[in-house]
Amino acid sequence: MSILNAFDHYVAGFRARRDAARTERMISSLPPDVQKDIGWPQAHEDVHDRLIRERGRYGGM
Repeated sequence: MSILNAFDHYVAGFRARRDAARTERMISSLPPDVQKDIGWPQAHEDVHDRLIRERGRYGGM
């Protein structure tokens, strides 16, 4: 049963990353003034720092 749990965990992480990427693409396609109004993206966020944070959030898969 632990193999099924591990696979389920992997699939859940994959779905979470896919959903996060889809959301990021959708928000990035908005006009710049709308992005600014909602605070997207954070002003000085480094891409590397964001990737590290996302990997921690979704289990590093």
